[in-house]
This record gives sequence, C-alpha cells and structure tokens, in this order.
Amino acid sequence: METLSWTLRVLAFVGPVIAFWCTKRIALGLQHRDQEKVLHGRETGIIKVSVGGKFTEVHEPLSAGERYRLTAHEVQKPLELQPDTDENGAPRPRSRSLKIRAKLSRWMFSDHVDRMDSQLMHPTRDPDSSEH
Repeated sequence: METLSWTLRVLAFVGPVIAFWCTKRIALGLQHRDQEKVLHGRETGIIKVSVGGKFTEVHEPLSAGERYRLTAHEVQKPLELQPDTDENGAPRPRSRSLKIRAKLSRWMFSDHVDRMDSQLMHPTRDPDSSEH
C-alpha cells in the first residue's frame, strides 16, 4: 500500500509534464505532416519507373481550399527581450520575471513549424512527366 501511495504522489507531479511533452510532440508531428502535404501534394499511390530505373511517386496537387485550411493558422513567436537601452540611451529596467518569461517562451515556441508562403505552396511536378 505504501508503494502505491508514493507512486500516485510522484505521478501527480510527473504525469502532467509527460502528458504535455507527448502532446507537444504529436502536435508538431501533425504540423510537419500538413506542411509536407501542402508542399508536395497528396500521395496518389501511383509509382512510375523512369527509363533509368528510378522510381518516383506521383503526387496530386491539393485544392486551394485544402491548402488554405492547412496553412491558415497563427504562428506564435517567442517573446523577445528589448535591448538593454532605449532609443535615448537610457538603461531599460529589466525584471527577473520578464527574463524568465522570455526563456520559457523560447523553450515553448522554439521548435514550431513555420507558416508557409504562397510561393512554396505550389506542388512539385513529376520530373518524368512530359508536360513542361
């Protein structure tokens, strides 16, 4: 009974941290998958063989609405600290809590998936296709 009690006590503090980390990794993985889909298009399952023996998979371009749905999200940037002095050369007051917030913000948002530009959202063409 004592072991169960200590296990639950530890999990009360460690469990949310592990759940947060797992959820963040899953969300970033989904964002990377959406980015790949926008950049390269949807997989069709069709594989072509070139004369040289190279295998390539044909990708189908996404519709404009689907590209918009996958890219219409706000990307949050890490909190940036202001320079040590203001525009007049006077020292800027810095609180310890602001420095901690900036560090936590960098840790939280440092590995985000960037928003894609409209120039990058055009799917790639099949290199073996005859349409040029």
